[in-house]
Amino acid sequence: YLAEDRILCFELVSKRNCSWILQYVKSATGETDVPTEMADFILQRRRWLNGSFFAAVYALAHFHQIFRSNHSVGRNFMFMVEFFYQGVSMLFAWFAIGNFFLVFRILTGSLSDSSLNFAPGKVLGVLFEWIYLAVLITCFVLALGNRPQGSNKFYMTQVYFWAILMAYLMFATVFITVKSVQAQLKEHDHFTFSMLFTNSLFLTLIVSMASTYVLYFVASFMFLDPWHMFTSFLQYLLLTPTYINILNVYAFCNTHDITWGTKGDDKPEKLPSAVTKPGGKVDVTIPSDDHDLNSQYEEELRVFSTKWVPPVKVASAAEKHEDYYKGFRSAVVLAWMFCNLALAAVVLNTGGLNRVSVGVQDDNQRSTIYMSVVLWSVAVLSAFRFIGACWFLVVRLIRGV
Repeated sequence: YLAEDRILCFELVSKRNCSWILQYVKSATGETDVPTEMADFILQRRRWLNGSFFAAVYALAHFHQIFRSNHSVGRNFMFMVEFFYQGVSMLFAWFAIGNFFLVFRILTGSLSDSSLNFAPGKVLGVLFEWIYLAVLITCFVLALGNRPQGSNKFYMTQVYFWAILMAYLMFATVFITVKSVQAQLKEHDHFTFSMLFTNSLFLTLIVSMASTYVLYFVASFMFLDPWHMFTSFLQYLLLTPTYINILNVYAFCNTHDITWGTKGDDKPEKLPSAVTKPGGKVDVTIPSDDHDLNSQYEEELRVFSTKWVPPVKVASAAEKHEDYYKGFRSAVVLAWMFCNLALAAVVLNTGGLNRVSVGVQDDNQRSTIYMSVVLWSVAVLSAFRFIGACWFLVVRLIRGV
């Protein structure tokens, strides 16, 4: 219900015996009613996140419909490439909450290493980890049982914490990178710039950072629209954990809610009220003699002697729909939680896995492999988006759209 425009786009492109395409018009403009409170922002993003996620699920589940259209072989091949990209992106979106925790855990753990000579690293790592888990549990409790309008202060407190945590992670990334460069300088007498890239950790950090931050700046300048990178990019980075934890958690925990979530639609409807007219009369039957009293008494005795039969409870259609949506919500949230918990347990070798692991493998090696896979995947996805942006710019220059 909330993804009809996105599903409509897919159905248009994959329409049988047609070769319709959709094109983004960069010169088009629009106006939006920006949320002014965190509660309104959460409700708005709930609709957007759920709509885009399940529209992507729908498109991937029906990707074969693209072959019933009359698109060329080359375009169908590029559609398959795009479907693969969407599948990988959706996989990362599904594991986003677990990936962010693991990156936080690995970075703070690395920062507490004695070789980096950062004294408060170990204490800050433990402190942030406890607060992290407490705030994340609070996110789930609020998302499952509270309206955002009634928990605005709780949510704003969480936003501040996630921003502080992200600032600490950015500091940890820069600090570890600088220490890696210094270690390379001490290790080699005749230092060359290429030696920096022999360090796998340094190479992974540099490639992932360049593929995100640098490519964003390059693409913005290519499209002659770089000003938001100077006015909003830092704020966006600090709000990244808010998008991953608060907004994602609320969206998944409210998949049963199919309302639009726009500003002002949460006001209760006006209840009907009784209208009293002047001069109204009421007829009441009261007993007038003993015969009437005896008859009424006997009638009540017959009622008492009748065995009570409990009424059969039949759920209405509205209640059945509500139960179905909430059951689907519960299944999605449980699957999402257990998948991310399993990912964290496997990477950190915890939850009893350290007792059943086959072979000897160092935990640091396991974490290093995981970080390399995640950061290189981020780099590849960013490069893919950058290539698509360049191709769009070339087509726009040729066609003038």
